[in-house]
Amino acid sequence: MKTKILKSVSMVLFMSTSLFSCSSDAIISNENENNNSNTNHLKPAPPGLPEFYYRHNGVTPYTSVPDAFASSSSSAIYAMDGSFNVIKIPLSSLAVGSYHVNIGSNYFTYMLPTNTNNWNGIQGSVKITQNDSYLISGNFKITGNGIGFTGVTSVNGFFNSVPILP
Repeated sequence: MKTKILKSVSMVLFMSTSLFSCSSDAIISNENENNNSNTNHLKPAPPGLPEFYYRHNGVTPYTSVPDAFASSSSSAIYAMDGSFNVIKIPLSSLAVGSYHVNIGSNYFTYMLPTNTNNWNGIQGSVKITQNDSYLISGNFKITGNGIGFTGVTSVNGFFNSVPILP
């Protein structure tokens, strides 16, 4: 009888220890691109808070941009670091769907924090996965040499629960 109780108690302790030991593991947050080469993981923003992450040339870890928003009047997504505009993505629409990036109505501009030159992506796509008129989510993957700064060959990332402003 004592052996049965001890086995039950030890089993419960073992299960609870293994359950709680995983609670502080890092989580990859909504990286909806097919890129499994990222070994550095991100902890997501608390639920309901906007997040915008990007990386260029595949360099990890992702960089978090503190201020992101979409403008319904200009159909553009902006990622700002204070007053510095890091990424600007004007699109033909902010509706859910995939948008091919080119020089026309959908384009991508990356303002390098360490350089005054811009990089304008000319190949790639932006996918909007959610738009409820107040918040927008999605991902982007822009490749190629682009136009402007010559040291960038790709910029990719994702955005979650970014507010849509009029």
